[in-house]
Amino acid sequence: MKKSRMRVNVGDEELHITIPARRHPLTILIFVVWSVVIIQFLHDALGGIVMGRMLITAIVCMLPGVAGLCWILLGREEIRITEGNLVRRVHVGPIGFTRAYALADARNFRLAQLPPNVMQAMRAGPFPFGPAGGSVHFDYGRRMERLGAGLSEDEVPELLEVLAPFVKRR
Repeated sequence: MKKSRMRVNVGDEELHITIPARRHPLTILIFVVWSVVIIQFLHDALGGIVMGRMLITAIVCMLPGVAGLCWILLGREEIRITEGNLVRRVHVGPIGFTRAYALADARNFRLAQLPPNVMQAMRAGPFPFGPAGGSVHFDYGRRMERLGAGLSEDEVPELLEVLAPFVKRR
C-alpha cells in the first residue's frame, strides 16, 4: 500500500489533518510551459511597441498558469476538528478560504462518486481545488459539502477512518 501524503495530529479532543495538493509531474510541466510561453510573448511585446491591450491580455492569460502552478507547489487543505466544530481551510500561503461547520449538523461522511464523464467532473467543482472540490462528501443542513481535495481515491478511506471517531455517522 502506498504511503499517504496526509499529516495527521490527533489530540484528546482535537484533530488536525494537513493535505498537500497533488503534484503530478505532467501537470507541473504543462503549467511551466504555459507560463514560459506567455513570458516569451510578454518579452516579445515589450521588445517592440507596447500596446496596452496586448500587455493586459498577456498578463490575464498568464494568471491561470501561475495560479495553478502555485496551487500544485504550495497548496494545502487543512481540516481541524475542535470543540464541536469542523474547520476546513484551503490555501496557498496566506491566500485562501476558511469554512466552519458545527459537527452536530454534519452527517453522512462518505466517499465521493465522481461523474464518469471527464467534462462533468471538471464542471463539478472550482479550479484549482480538484474535481468536485474534494473526495469526501458530507451533508450539512440541506447542502452537500466536500473535503479532501488533494487526495487520491486510495487515500480517501484513510481520511474517513481518521475522521470516524470525531464525527457521528448517521
